[in-house]
Amino acid sequence: FPFTNYIFGRESSDSSSGSAFTSKRCRTPFTSTQIVELEKEFATSMYIYRPRSIIMAKSLNPTEMQIKIWFQNRRMKHKREQKRKTGFYATRMQNFCCPND
Repeated sequence: FPFTNYIFGRESSDSSSGSAFTSKRCRTPFTSTQIVELEKEFATSMYIYRPRSIIMAKSLNPTEMQIKIWFQNRRMKHKREQKRKTGFYATRMQNFCCPND
């Protein structure tokens, strides 16, 4: 399989092709202004659709792909926060109701 030639983002030494697999892209730092606008959009909808991402890319200057990835990452952050909240309160309520269980 071709994917077996790649280990952790680099081409393994036993591969017969001459080109090296490029490493991961650098992290894109968003400005505070961009983050404010992205957060506003996220508050409206957790998912961004292509027409809206095109408009945001033109007005904020990152690429559509960067905006799409930002939304994916933000949904995961939201999911973690929700788990943390529900886990914390569920544990507190369980201890409150049944402290010796």
